Order: sequence, then C-alpha cells, then structure tokens
Amino acid sequence: MYNYIIIDDNKIDLLVATKAIEISRTPVGVVHQFLGAQQALDFIQSFKSDIQTIVLIDIQMPVMNGFEFMEAYEQ
Repeated sequence: MYNYIIIDDNKIDLLVATKAIEISRTPVGVVHQFLGAQQALDFIQSFKSDIQTIVLIDIQMPVMNGFEFMEAYEQ
C-alpha cells in the first residue's frame, strides 16, 4: 500500500493523475493533491505515516518548479 502526493499547478492534471492511481491495481492509502510545491513541502514536513509515500510532481510550475522542489525536499 502506498500514499501519494501529487503536485501540479493544473487542476485537470491533478484529477487525471488521481483517477489513474485510483483505478490502478496498486492498493492505495491516501492521495494528497497540491497546486503548489511550497504547500506540498509544508505538508510533507508535518506528514507522518508508516506507509511508503510516492511523490508525483509537475516539472514546469510557476514560483517553484519540480527541480527546485526536489532540491528543497532533499534539504
């Protein structure tokens, strides 16, 4: 079972990714959606779970892109 964090500045892409996860044969814990990378970082710092979490992120976003998110996440 996996938790998912989806980060994308497009609501339709968030919906499509969430639906794809929900219909997959992988057991899903919780799917968290974020329109901005900073919101996701703030959430991740407070998120506690015993289940593995998979992060899916849009590379091209305003304010903080996917590469900048990964750099901040690693720190």
